[in-house]
Amino acid sequence: MSVTTIPTAGIADSAVTIAKASGFGKIGQVVQGTLTSTFSSSNEPSSPVDIGLSATITPSSTSSKIFCMVHIGYVSHSADSTWSFFLLRGSTKIGIGDESSTRIRANVAAGLEYNTSGWAGQNMAFNWLDSPSTTSATTYKVQTGGNGVATIYINRSDRDQTTSNDEDNRTASTITLMEVLA
Repeated sequence: MSVTTIPTAGIADSAVTIAKASGFGKIGQVVQGTLTSTFSSSNEPSSPVDIGLSATITPSSTSSKIFCMVHIGYVSHSADSTWSFFLLRGSTKIGIGDESSTRIRANVAAGLEYNTSGWAGQNMAFNWLDSPSTTSATTYKVQTGGNGVATIYINRSDRDQTTSNDEDNRTASTITLMEVLA
């Protein structure tokens, strides 16, 4: 049998199906966790606290990777402060920076300057491609901790007024997990 090379331009799109495609990182499953309520904390980064955002996925193979996407809809605070966010697989922090003296190792950090109006904030987003090497149910969650001089608010502004203006939003935060097949 001779081997013939067919230029990709000569292959109709309808001739290639997902059932025939393999070996290039197909998505096996997608799981999402949401936090639609508000959250607040004054915890230090050395004692981070769960923000209530998590999702559990059961990989189909030990060689699968899990692509974690985190989006925090609105982050506000009560004074100038720095806040660290952490992604955990179970109780283990993953995707954090290198160790350096007593510096906090985090996925993402925000130096937040207080707005005296009490409504200013920002959103936060970060991703991590994890290799959990398991076929057991695996929970990913988000924690936060700040420098102890302020309270952080998630999914709401600091002042959180009920007046009819467009500055005091309520948002949702999400964690999305995608199994990338090997």
